[in-house]
Amino acid sequence: MYLPYGTFEHEVSYCISRHKLNEVLLSIAESNNVDLYFRHNFEEADFEKNIYTFVTDEDTVQFSGTYLYGADGANSKVRDVINRETGGS
Repeated sequence: MYLPYGTFEHEVSYCISRHKLNEVLLSIAESNNVDLYFRHNFEEADFEKNIYTFVTDEDTVQFSGTYLYGADGANSKVRDVINRETGGS
């Protein structure tokens, strides 16, 4: 699907329904035995030990893994922690 945004025919914004994207991603994750956790707020990362700390309404939990993917938006706490750890901006 595309939405026109300019004056010319080639000026379009390609987009997908967020609902449909979520359905597809969840289906792929579940079929590949991926554990999904919702309502876990990222708190901190220990990149040397690959331990990531999250806070829920009831508890603080830690997970370990090789990769940490941040999809938490423009004011990303994941990005802030990575920048602090690596000296990035």
